[in-house]
Amino acid sequence: MECAGFLNGLGKEVILLNRSTFLRSMDSDMAGKIVQELKSDGVKTLTQTTVNSAKRLDNGKIEVSLKVNGED
Repeated sequence: MECAGFLNGLGKEVILLNRSTFLRSMDSDMAGKIVQELKSDGVKTLTQTTVNSAKRLDNGKIEVSLKVNGED
């Protein structure tokens, strides 16, 4: 979350992925406020999502395959 905030502040596109709940070890109200603040600053969030694979393409970009809600 910290990295998401400062990378977003530097103008980078940031997408947070999570299998279940963001910041689940924190107080749920505070965790929700933190996530909402990041989202209002432009950070995208995807829940129920995991990474299947990632590979670097010839053009230097990275292609990521996701599993969302248990589906590829």
